[in-house]
Amino acid sequence: MRGIRGITPKTHLRNSCERRSETGSFDVDGTLVDSQHHVHQAMETAFAVVNLAPPDLHQSRKTIGLSLTDAMQQIRPELSVEMHERLARECEIAFLDQSASESDFVTAPLFDGIADLLTELASVDNVLLGVATGKSRAGLDRMLSTYQWENTILTKQVADDHPSKPNPSMILAAMAELGVEAGDTMVIGDTTFDMEMGRNAKVTTVGVSWGYHENTMLKAAGADFIIEDVQNLKNCIHEMWD
Repeated sequence: MRGIRGITPKTHLRNSCERRSETGSFDVDGTLVDSQHHVHQAMETAFAVVNLAPPDLHQSRKTIGLSLTDAMQQIRPELSVEMHERLARECEIAFLDQSASESDFVTAPLFDGIADLLTELASVDNVLLGVATGKSRAGLDRMLSTYQWENTILTKQVADDHPSKPNPSMILAAMAELGVEAGDTMVIGDTTFDMEMGRNAKVTTVGVSWGYHENTMLKAAGADFIIEDVQNLKNCIHEMWD
């Protein structure tokens, strides 16, 4: 594979002429949308309800991508399972309250270039797009509706139906749903949880540097590629799939 400016490769892929459909499974928060403040506000509300000191923004950022219960466990490991579950419920309620009081994702804009990237990829006949996210079904559906991506995203794997990342369940389910093999699948995300999930599913892992975990963390988690910006992500995808 040729070197691509702005991309750090670790592995080589098999010849694309052997492939049929190709699947890109995107993380959402930190990869498609910049939701850090949206998530942090909901966490602050949840902790306030149970009279606990909230995490700071840095702590919140580092857990984005996990299911809410796992995120709460990582933030406050000394608390009981029951309290982790309650905090997760309160956080989900806070998300719902936010979206009820304002247009969804006003505070969580798309990263620059993402809308055009998905539109371009969706227009390619053999490219099948999906998401694998720690969001709830309701939260993902609101986001897809906001950006009119209901028909762009063909497989939607959410926290309601799977163990938290880095368990590979979401990716394995997406491949089964679309009828594709691991060699024709890539996970695209901004956290170590995404990279580890992809590695566990034995698919190509693409880390993006505009999200919430540093490049050194992505590399240590086994990212096959690390991408600096959306244009280079587009180049990387076309290089692998053309």
